[in-house]
Amino acid sequence: AGTDWQRQGVSVCQGVTNRFSLLGSKEDHYLNMVKTYSNCTVVLENLEVTYMEDYHDLSFLRSIQEVGGYVLIALNTANRIPLDSLRIIRGHTLYDSGFALAVVLNYNKSMRAGTTELPLTSLT
Repeated sequence: AGTDWQRQGVSVCQGVTNRFSLLGSKEDHYLNMVKTYSNCTVVLENLEVTYMEDYHDLSFLRSIQEVGGYVLIALNTANRIPLDSLRIIRGHTLYDSGFALAVVLNYNKSMRAGTTELPLTSLT
């Protein structure tokens, strides 16, 4: 199946299950996300976008088209989370036993910053 996907221009990545855990510093966390999801079109497990700041370049998320588990968007202050190409969330694993898509706590009151745009224009 891997070769079929490669022929179709599909790049597969594993995904993560960290939930609200911060992996090292926020910068380490960001670099780990870039490494995990760059050039990925199909996420086999979960897509977790957490602790992203407004100065982070999140363009690497634009390639993601399909997620096998859940999508968690949490604890971000980045103005825009670009998931424009995301077409399907399969939900084989659900967040908190009930959600294929969870968008929570994306506003920091003391910083007066938060996510205001989450384009899911390709979601079917």
